Formats: sequence, structure tokens, C-alpha cells
Amino acid sequence: GYIFLRKSYAIISYIILKQLNYSTNNSLCGIISIDSTGNFYVIHSLAKIVSEADGMQTCSLTKFMADSRIETVKVLRFRLGAGKVIEQKALYYLNEKIRFDNEFDMNDSTRFNCLELVIHILKTAFGKDIAKTNAKPNFSIFENPKYFNEINFVQKKLPK
Repeated sequence: GYIFLRKSYAIISYIILKQLNYSTNNSLCGIISIDSTGNFYVIHSLAKIVSEADGMQTCSLTKFMADSRIETVKVLRFRLGAGKVIEQKALYYLNEKIRFDNEFDMNDSTRFNCLELVIHILKTAFGKDIAKTNAKPNFSIFENPKYFNEINFVQKKLPK
């Protein structure tokens, strides 16, 4: 139920940041989950143009990390609700095979991009609309310490 933010090495990350004029260095987010065998994976949403599947999908945490620019990785805990609830909602949308939202329409819950997925889960599960002032929210909404704690999970600088 932790939220994973990152930028990848793929050109699409740079396009997203440039085209949407994001003020942060992240272009993808997902929800960390653990399966019954103890393996960690990330639930997220990708467009068919950059993925084999359209919309909701999973990726092993190892593979997700391998494609991440390490200096951009952030793992966040939502302060106002249980991570297990977030994980369960993400699994629900994964099982529903929700498609990718190419229109970036925040009012349409039948399709999600990765950012809309997290915003929608927090709104429906906990009644907290973290993007209420943003018609087109970006990853800076995760910088609000009122709602999120960053989990130190990656050493971003080498020791001297």
C-alpha cells in the first residue's frame, strides 16, 4: 500500500515531464503490493503505446527499480489511511482491468493514468481529495507532508 514514484530511463518519461510541464522529477507512480509468496510488485497503469497491455498492470519491484532513475525514486506512506486499504483498492482496479486514460480526465473513473489511479484510490477509500485544487494535477501533490511521509528506502548518494 505504499506509493512508489519514479522517472524511468525511457524517452516517454522525458516527454511526460516536458509536455505536461511537471514541476517534479517524477513521471510514473504506482502502489507497492506483496503477493502470497512474499514477492513485492508494483500495481500501476500504462498506455498501450509504451506497454504490452493497456491500463492496469503489475511489474515486479525488481524490474520496476531496474528501469528507475535511482535519484528520482520516492516511496511514500499516506498519513491518513491504512496501506492495506490502498493495496486492496489497487488490486480491485487491476482485477477490473481498468484501461489507460489517454485523455487525462480526472472526472472519469472508468479509465486511469498512473496519477489518477492513486488520486482516485485516496479519494474513494479515505474521502481525501489530494488534487482538489488541480484540474490537471502533477506529482508535486505528493510533496505535501500533511498527507505523505517519505520512506527512506533507497540510498541515493554513495558514501564518501
